[in-house]
Amino acid sequence: MKVKSFLLTALAASMTFVACDNNDNEMGQLDNTPKSVSINLSNVISTRGAGQAIKDDSKVSLADLQVFFTNGTTLYKGKTVSGTEAVHYFSTKDDFDSRDDRVFHFLPAEVNKVIVVGNNGSKITEATTYADLQKKLAIAEQQDPQKLDLYKEVELTSVEGQDDLGHPLYKANVVLEPRVSRIEIGAFKYNAIAEGTPRKYTSIEVQQVMLNNYFTTADFQVGTASTVSKEEITAASVFGIFEKAAQAGATNPVWYSDVFSADKSADPATKLQVITLGVAAQYEHAYTEGNVRPAYHFFPKDDAIGTTNHPQVLVKLIGTKSDGTKEPLYLATSTFNPAVTADFAKIYVMNFEFDDEDLDNPQKCVEVTVDVMSWDVVPVTPEF
Repeated sequence: MKVKSFLLTALAASMTFVACDNNDNEMGQLDNTPKSVSINLSNVISTRGAGQAIKDDSKVSLADLQVFFTNGTTLYKGKTVSGTEAVHYFSTKDDFDSRDDRVFHFLPAEVNKVIVVGNNGSKITEATTYADLQKKLAIAEQQDPQKLDLYKEVELTSVEGQDDLGHPLYKANVVLEPRVSRIEIGAFKYNAIAEGTPRKYTSIEVQQVMLNNYFTTADFQVGTASTVSKEEITAASVFGIFEKAAQAGATNPVWYSDVFSADKSADPATKLQVITLGVAAQYEHAYTEGNVRPAYHFFPKDDAIGTTNHPQVLVKLIGTKSDGTKEPLYLATSTFNPAVTADFAKIYVMNFEFDDEDLDNPQKCVEVTVDVMSWDVVPVTPEF
């Protein structure tokens, strides 16, 4: 599928930076002597494969990384103990781990922050100022959990002990973060309205899932989302919206829509299949570990992400009645409960449970009940 699972489950490349600064005298006053910074990188593991569930507390995949130092305006490079230019870019984690000298020496005293950029894909060579690291991220390019842009900056403020030369040690714990969170669908279930009450349809097929009402861009450094892509969903418009997305994906796969395959011989570990919610399956389908599932990344950092700007999931269904009549149906999520937050690296796992009252509701909207866990995984049960 287009969206690579991640979602993970969710996140975090953890790094500890230790700065040793000899510009503190016994009175706690600063002078202008250079600073040195040593780096310890740990707990970096890969996420799951494409479309597979991300387990809670999984770390976001880290391929390459680059270290910067700044005073908030200028970017500075450290040197080796011999005064030559130190390596700041590491093409792999193994490349970083194999270093003999992990210390950046002779940084100016005004340096007060460590910045780490992950998964840029190549060395950043032209940046000389803090502003040069700024860029816009496109959500279409943030769907592969193995290649998420990662960023974090931390101030060098906490002094803990001294180095062997008697210089104060500044420690900064840095957790690399993506600029996205993730929605996964874990299950579909067609419930009876009440025990003993017959369902209106003998079976329901799930044929397509797509995302609506999402931000298309976000700020790389801060993560603030911008530019909403939203279709107005009505009974008159929704099937045209499904078809438009399906046609776009037929010629050039799109990340925001999945049309399920009717080929029953397709491998569920690599391809989403049409789901039949019928008596043989007890009217439910749960995605198992190792099989692909609908999953979509979105930019969460917005003041209204929990109200008007939360992502919306649309599901296209075909209901079959006892006389064989087929009827096109759809569902659309409304708010999440609890609400989606502006935090990065959350995974909202949605279990789509619905009944005939939901399908008969003119708005076809579902309130999604969420149990949030932290990339972070969040099980979600839609309510209509």
